[in-house]
Amino acid sequence: MNFVSDKPAFLGSDDLKVLTGYSRPSSQEGWLKAHGFNVAKNGVGRVVLTWEAVIQWQLGSRIKSTPTPEWSNIR
Repeated sequence: MNFVSDKPAFLGSDDLKVLTGYSRPSSQEGWLKAHGFNVAKNGVGRVVLTWEAVIQWQLGSRIKSTPTPEWSNIR
């Protein structure tokens, strides 16, 4: 889905609060992870989430996650 929009690529702090119901980044992160989002934080510990991820979630698309390597199997 590609379209031109005046909306910024990332949710603002107010948007994250409306979506998750929480204002603290750690609580937002917990809610987002519990609902299947891949969560990133910026340099000051705030949650960074794209509008595209939210739209895909609303449409019922599965969010692709990167598998975590099993480090204990690497010798």
